[in-house]
Amino acid sequence: MKSDIDRLMQDQNLDALIIAGGEEFNAVRYYMSNGAHITHGTIFKVRGQVPLLVCNRMELEEAQKSGLRVMTDIELGFSDILEATENDVVKATALFWSQVLSKEGLDEG
Repeated sequence: MKSDIDRLMQDQNLDALIIAGGEEFNAVRYYMSNGAHITHGTIFKVRGQVPLLVCNRMELEEAQKSGLRVMTDIELGFSDILEATENDVVKATALFWSQVLSKEGLDEG
């Protein structure tokens, strides 16, 4: 149950969870987003905090139905990171996730 997530994270010594996925159905993302019908999006769950759902602008309205905190990838600077990595999507995604976790107060762990 969602109410157990923080305790389970503590038991497993996990500081954060990242739930990502592409266009295909993702049962974990669907569950964590309270059934929001998004085809892209990443959920960042830092232990002790309300999850953050990061989506693209096209899915903002649907993502907001999740009841989670929602921000767009543009708001969080993904396009700037992608440009800085010369469109290296893997490198940009890793840097972006690190930046989001840092903004969520997790600088190590």
